[in-house]
Amino acid sequence: MTDQRPENIACRQCHYFMATDHSLGTCHRYPPAFAGEQSPREEHRWRFPLVSGLSWCGEFALRE
Repeated sequence: MTDQRPENIACRQCHYFMATDHSLGTCHRYPPAFAGEQSPREEHRWRFPLVSGLSWCGEFALRE
């Protein structure tokens, strides 16, 4: 199987990506998802997916 990603397409260049450090970030394409009840604080129970800035998906939208 070959990599079907177009050149220069990565999460770090996507409109929906918010960097948290130099190589990771969160994807804000969809609302946060329930992450469990481990935290006593309600706002920590809902999270956006953590993704690598080098990843990509089929919903990429170039950041302007």
